[in-house]
Amino acid sequence: MDLIITIDTEADNAWAKDDNISVNNLKYLPRFQALCNKYNYPPTYLCTYEVFKSPLFYNLLSSSEFQSNYEIGTHLHPWTTPPFVPVTKNDNYYHPFPYELPRDLFFNKLEVLTTIASDLIGEKMTSYRAGRWGFGASDINGLVDLGYKVDCSVTPLINWRNTLGNPNGEGGPDFVSAPNLPYYLSWDDACKKGNSPLLEVPMTILFTHYPFYKINRFGEINNRLDNTFMGKVLAKIAGGPLWFRPFPWQTAYDLIAVYKTAKYLKLPYVEMMIHSSELMPGGSPYYPDTESIERLYSVLENVFTYLEKDGVSGTTLKKFAKRITV
Repeated sequence: MDLIITIDTEADNAWAKDDNISVNNLKYLPRFQALCNKYNYPPTYLCTYEVFKSPLFYNLLSSSEFQSNYEIGTHLHPWTTPPFVPVTKNDNYYHPFPYELPRDLFFNKLEVLTTIASDLIGEKMTSYRAGRWGFGASDINGLVDLGYKVDCSVTPLINWRNTLGNPNGEGGPDFVSAPNLPYYLSWDDACKKGNSPLLEVPMTILFTHYPFYKINRFGEINNRLDNTFMGKVLAKIAGGPLWFRPFPWQTAYDLIAVYKTAKYLKLPYVEMMIHSSELMPGGSPYYPDTESIERLYSVLENVFTYLEKDGVSGTTLKKFAKRITV
């Protein structure tokens, strides 16, 4: 099994919706990269426009920790990526989802982001994640036209409909029925396999408690775990689903349980996600101080140690997409 580590590399504390955008959290990424280097688990940094524009990013790539063993991809935040054509009364406050944008505006923003990234890194961008998981089938054409090979925006078992971007919109995407295996996307439905050339590598989100882990099987879900009353009851009883993501309330044991479930289901990978700002004290609501950051690193060290001993290898999104057969 492979471990894919994805880092949404973006502004400090985007949750605050501050008009003053800073990326000081980039200064804290060498420590994380050093940890990944220790275990030979290359991370994929999915970067926003403001990251690519920052001089701190140049400094980051020239540091000793970043001489190899990582990948750079893109992460589209519509509210920080030009051209700035308002979608709401205040895009920086409402944070509209990428899939809510008019199609020409989405493509223009994606093209600007892709161009600055490719010029800076010196190679074509092939890996993408939508800001706020706001991905839809209507995004596929633009991504394919710009040369992308792999997306990792889909969150199986999760319904974002109650999370608003545009206050006049329908909320975020519903990924409850999406597979938890990699699949080539349907042109018409981001939750279905199809014949587009864009590979979806969904986030690892699984039920880990017996017998509910059987619900995980490749998106074949009999009960929709959305915002219905019965769905909420079942989700509570099942004790999940759990993300393979180091939230502050998750222990190393929790994350290892997700991995063990993925291994039982014979999934080809586990995908971890974290925000770059969560690696800086006070950079997010989740890790407000140095003590909380040290706890995070303790959890990561314990998880990586377990995975290494269990024979898990590391790979990036690009490398995984090149060799996976679906």
